[in-house]
Amino acid sequence: MTTNADRLLEIGKLYCDRGDYTLALPNLVSASSQFLLDKNYNSYLRCIQLILRIHAEREENDQITVIKENLHDLVIRESIELNSKTYYTLGVCASFKGQVESAIDYFRRALELGLKANNQEDMCYAILGLSISYRHQKKYEEALKEIYNLNIFLQLLNIPELRAMAANSNALILMDLKKYDQALEILWQAY
Repeated sequence: MTTNADRLLEIGKLYCDRGDYTLALPNLVSASSQFLLDKNYNSYLRCIQLILRIHAEREENDQITVIKENLHDLVIRESIELNSKTYYTLGVCASFKGQVESAIDYFRRALELGLKANNQEDMCYAILGLSISYRHQKKYEEALKEIYNLNIFLQLLNIPELRAMAANSNALILMDLKKYDQALEILWQAY
Protein backbone atom coordinates (compact mmCIF):
# COMPACT_ATOMS: atom_id res chain seq x y z
CA MET A 1 0.00 0.00 0.00
CA THR A 2 1.43 3.35 -1.04
CA THR A 3 1.18 6.06 1.58
CA ASN A 4 1.19 9.82 1.16
CA ALA A 5 4.78 9.84 2.47
CA ASP A 6 5.78 7.33 -0.24
CA ARG A 7 4.23 9.57 -2.90
CA LEU A 8 6.02 12.63 -1.50
CA LEU A 9 9.32 10.73 -1.55
CA GLU A 10 8.82 9.68 -5.17
CA ILE A 11 7.89 13.22 -6.21
CA GLY A 12 10.92 14.56 -4.34
CA LYS A 13 13.18 12.03 -6.06
CA LEU A 14 11.81 12.99 -9.47
CA TYR A 15 12.49 16.67 -8.80
CA CYS A 16 16.00 15.76 -7.57
CA ASP A 17 16.69 13.77 -10.72
CA ARG A 18 15.90 16.77 -12.86
CA GLY A 19 17.90 19.07 -10.58
CA ASP A 20 14.94 21.08 -9.29
CA TYR A 21 15.97 21.16 -5.64
CA THR A 22 13.62 24.00 -4.73
CA LEU A 23 10.62 21.79 -5.51
CA ALA A 24 12.24 18.58 -4.27
CA LEU A 25 13.11 19.77 -0.78
CA PRO A 26 9.60 20.47 0.61
CA ASN A 27 8.37 17.08 -0.64
CA LEU A 28 11.32 15.26 0.88
CA VAL A 29 11.11 17.13 4.20
CA SER A 30 7.37 16.34 4.47
CA ALA A 31 7.96 12.69 3.59
CA SER A 32 10.85 12.37 6.07
CA SER A 33 8.72 13.85 8.87
CA GLN A 34 5.92 11.37 8.19
CA PHE A 35 8.31 8.42 7.94
CA LEU A 36 9.90 9.44 11.24
CA LEU A 37 6.48 9.66 12.94
CA ASP A 38 5.64 6.22 11.58
CA LYS A 39 9.05 4.91 12.72
CA ASN A 40 9.74 3.80 9.15
CA TYR A 41 13.46 4.39 9.50
CA ASN A 42 14.58 2.88 6.19
CA SER A 43 12.37 5.25 4.21
CA TYR A 44 13.27 8.09 6.55
CA LEU A 45 16.97 7.52 5.80
CA ARG A 46 16.29 7.45 2.04
CA CYS A 47 14.71 10.91 2.37
CA ILE A 48 17.54 12.19 4.55
CA GLN A 49 20.14 11.00 2.06
CA LEU A 50 18.49 13.04 -0.69
CA ILE A 51 18.03 16.05 1.58
CA LEU A 52 21.68 15.93 2.63
CA ARG A 53 22.77 15.71 -1.00
CA ILE A 54 20.69 18.77 -1.88
CA HIS A 55 22.20 20.76 0.99
CA ALA A 56 25.69 19.62 -0.02
CA GLU A 57 25.11 20.72 -3.63
CA ARG A 58 23.88 24.08 -2.36
CA GLU A 59 26.73 24.33 0.16
CA GLU A 60 24.24 24.78 3.00
CA ASN A 61 26.59 23.50 5.67
CA ASP A 62 24.48 24.69 8.61
CA GLN A 63 21.57 22.55 7.41
CA ILE A 64 23.87 19.54 7.03
CA THR A 65 25.11 20.02 10.60
CA VAL A 66 21.55 20.16 11.95
CA ILE A 67 20.61 16.96 10.09
CA LYS A 68 23.76 15.17 11.31
CA GLU A 69 22.94 16.15 14.91
CA ASN A 70 19.35 14.94 14.48
CA LEU A 71 20.62 11.65 13.04
CA HIS A 72 22.99 11.24 15.97
CA ASP A 73 20.13 11.88 18.42
CA LEU A 74 17.89 9.40 16.57
CA VAL A 75 20.56 6.70 16.64
CA ILE A 76 20.93 7.12 20.41
CA ARG A 77 17.23 7.53 21.19
CA GLU A 78 15.88 4.70 18.99
CA SER A 79 18.93 2.39 18.97
CA ILE A 80 18.94 2.24 15.19
CA GLU A 81 21.99 1.89 13.01
CA LEU A 82 22.60 4.09 9.99
CA ASN A 83 22.97 2.24 6.72
CA SER A 84 25.80 2.25 4.21
CA LYS A 85 24.13 4.74 1.86
CA THR A 86 23.67 7.23 4.70
CA TYR A 87 27.35 7.03 5.61
CA TYR A 88 28.22 7.41 1.92
CA THR A 89 26.05 10.53 1.72
CA LEU A 90 27.66 11.94 4.86
CA GLY A 91 31.02 11.29 3.20
CA VAL A 92 29.91 13.22 0.12
CA CYS A 93 28.83 16.12 2.35
CA ALA A 94 32.18 16.12 4.14
CA SER A 95 33.98 15.99 0.80
CA PHE A 96 32.02 18.99 -0.48
CA LYS A 97 33.10 20.88 2.65
CA GLY A 98 36.74 19.99 2.03
CA GLN A 99 36.88 17.71 5.08
CA VAL A 100 38.69 14.89 3.30
CA GLU A 101 39.72 12.94 6.42
CA SER A 102 36.13 12.91 7.68
CA ALA A 103 34.94 11.90 4.23
CA ILE A 104 37.35 8.97 4.20
CA ASP A 105 36.08 7.86 7.62
CA TYR A 106 32.48 7.97 6.39
CA PHE A 107 33.33 6.11 3.17
CA ARG A 108 35.22 3.42 5.10
CA ARG A 109 32.21 2.97 7.38
CA ALA A 110 29.94 2.79 4.33
CA LEU A 111 32.21 0.15 2.80
CA GLU A 112 32.28 -1.83 6.04
CA LEU A 113 28.47 -1.87 6.22
CA GLY A 114 28.19 -2.70 2.52
CA LEU A 115 30.52 -5.66 3.02
CA LYS A 116 28.62 -6.76 6.11
CA ALA A 117 25.31 -6.68 4.21
CA ASN A 118 26.94 -8.10 1.05
CA ASN A 119 25.46 -5.15 -0.88
CA GLN A 120 27.70 -4.77 -3.91
CA GLU A 121 26.18 -1.49 -5.07
CA ASP A 122 26.80 0.11 -1.66
CA MET A 123 30.35 -1.22 -1.69
CA CYS A 124 30.93 0.30 -5.13
CA TYR A 125 29.75 3.75 -4.10
CA ALA A 126 31.91 3.63 -0.97
CA ILE A 127 34.96 2.58 -3.01
CA LEU A 128 34.33 5.41 -5.47
CA GLY A 129 34.13 7.86 -2.56
CA LEU A 130 37.43 6.59 -1.20
CA SER A 131 39.08 6.94 -4.60
CA ILE A 132 37.89 10.52 -4.99
CA SER A 133 39.04 11.39 -1.47
CA TYR A 134 42.48 9.88 -2.02
CA ARG A 135 42.77 11.91 -5.21
CA HIS A 136 42.00 15.07 -3.24
CA GLN A 137 44.84 14.12 -0.89
CA LYS A 138 47.08 13.52 -3.92
CA LYS A 139 47.46 9.86 -2.90
CA TYR A 140 47.22 8.77 -6.49
CA GLU A 141 48.45 5.21 -6.04
CA GLU A 142 45.77 4.53 -3.42
CA ALA A 143 43.14 6.27 -5.58
CA LEU A 144 44.03 4.13 -8.59
CA LYS A 145 43.98 0.99 -6.44
CA GLU A 146 40.41 1.80 -5.40
CA ILE A 147 39.44 2.44 -9.03
CA TYR A 148 40.91 -0.96 -9.93
CA ASN A 149 38.84 -2.59 -7.16
CA LEU A 150 35.75 -0.73 -8.33
CA ASN A 151 36.23 -1.80 -11.93
CA ILE A 152 36.34 -5.45 -10.83
CA PHE A 153 32.91 -5.04 -9.23
CA LEU A 154 31.59 -3.14 -12.24
CA GLN A 155 32.43 -6.06 -14.53
CA LEU A 156 29.72 -7.98 -12.67
CA LEU A 157 27.21 -5.19 -12.05
CA ASN A 158 25.16 -3.25 -14.56
CA ILE A 159 25.16 0.26 -13.09
CA PRO A 160 25.86 2.65 -15.99
CA GLU A 161 25.86 5.76 -13.78
CA LEU A 162 28.53 4.26 -11.54
CA ARG A 163 30.59 3.12 -14.55
CA ALA A 164 30.59 6.68 -15.86
CA MET A 165 31.57 8.13 -12.47
CA ALA A 166 34.37 5.58 -12.10
CA ALA A 167 35.71 6.36 -15.58
CA ASN A 168 35.56 10.09 -14.87
CA SER A 169 37.37 9.66 -11.55
CA ASN A 170 39.99 7.43 -13.16
CA ALA A 171 40.55 9.98 -15.94
CA LEU A 172 40.91 12.84 -13.45
CA ILE A 173 43.54 10.90 -11.53
CA LEU A 174 45.45 10.14 -14.72
CA MET A 175 45.25 13.79 -15.78
CA ASP A 176 46.67 14.83 -12.41
CA LEU A 177 49.52 12.42 -13.15
CA LYS A 178 49.90 14.05 -16.60
CA LYS A 179 48.97 10.79 -18.34
CA TYR A 180 46.67 12.52 -20.79
CA ASP A 181 46.60 9.81 -23.45
CA GLN A 182 45.50 7.17 -20.95
CA ALA A 183 42.89 9.54 -19.51
CA LEU A 184 41.51 10.23 -22.97
CA GLU A 185 41.38 6.51 -23.75
CA ILE A 186 39.40 5.80 -20.58
CA LEU A 187 36.97 8.63 -21.28
CA TRP A 188 36.58 7.46 -24.86
CA GLN A 189 35.73 3.93 -23.65
CA ALA A 190 33.16 5.38 -21.25
CA TYR A 191 31.59 7.36 -24.08
